[in-house]
Amino acid sequence: KAGGFPIGINEIALRTEENRVGIFADITVNLVGADDSGFGAGAGVTIWAKQIRTDNKVRYEYDKLELSKIMVDVTRSGFSFYGELTFYEGDNTYGDGFKGYVDASFADIGVEATGLFGNVDGYRYWYVDAMMSFPAGIPVIAPFAVNGIGGGAFYHMRQQGLNESIGSEIGRSASEIIYIPDDNYHLGIKASVQYSLQDAESAANGEAEFSIAFNSSGGVNQIAFNGSLNMMTEGFSTDLGQISKLASKVSNQEEILSVPGSSIRGNVNLLFDNQNKTFHGVVEVYVNAAGGIVKGINAGDLAGRAAIHFEESYWYIHIGRPDHPIGLKFLGLAQTESYFMIGHDIPGIPPPPQ
Repeated sequence: KAGGFPIGINEIALRTEENRVGIFADITVNLVGADDSGFGAGAGVTIWAKQIRTDNKVRYEYDKLELSKIMVDVTRSGFSFYGELTFYEGDNTYGDGFKGYVDASFADIGVEATGLFGNVDGYRYWYVDAMMSFPAGIPVIAPFAVNGIGGGAFYHMRQQGLNESIGSEIGRSASEIIYIPDDNYHLGIKASVQYSLQDAESAANGEAEFSIAFNSSGGVNQIAFNGSLNMMTEGFSTDLGQISKLASKVSNQEEILSVPGSSIRGNVNLLFDNQNKTFHGVVEVYVNAAGGIVKGINAGDLAGRAAIHFEESYWYIHIGRPDHPIGLKFLGLAQTESYFMIGHDIPGIPPPPQ
């Protein structure tokens, strides 16, 4: 126990790091008993000892106590709250700092927020990102409703390029955008909205986000737009009637009277980098409709991907590629394939189909 509160140990592990060793413990403190809708707090703690060599002898001395995370998880009648604070240090991209995450719901209102604060290469950076959602929706222009509004700000950070990968998830925000420290950027702001069809969220819903980042002189460094659209999502069903019966006979499957979770979804990502004078955009469409009767021909039901890129002396428009064409397949018996490419970075003409 600690201060009279029961402690549970979830994990104990030995850690080594160059000339020091540590004992890690993942613990949970039960703050309220189970008979009173109990909840607790957790933490990841490492006790480090450094190695010291003297006169051909090795001994260990206490180095420091390191907190890797702090967590609170509360579920009570009418509300729930989950919060986590994670610490990091010595990261090649993000240096030292901490990241906080909150996911809370009060009655029919949900709040999800992320914050990141750190320093690297002698400068500090941060971002905060929050989204408030209301599943019932607020009617706006018919037939659409707003299901959530959000916003954020970031300092000495930029959005990761669409063709860029740093191999770290530390900078991922609540809206799934990854932000990277960059001293050439000053302050940035963003706004986002979640939308759906009125009283028919499972039929169509999506999210749109706009952000702009400035340099220290007030000029624009980066402008980004990210959007998504989901149609016929989980909970949506339709009676396919004779079409399902015919499809079942052709594909030797059981008869399908109702198809839940049929899905058509798309993503749009546009990024203008004013520093490097480049514009890059990606559009992706995924199809798995009518219980799998119609699907995208690529991995993960991807029906097609289009990319557009413009910079000085280099540009292209690629709608599909020979190795990843755009197209649909029907019952696995027939499919369409096509692609259109113009500009730079065009591969050789593939051999004709056999």
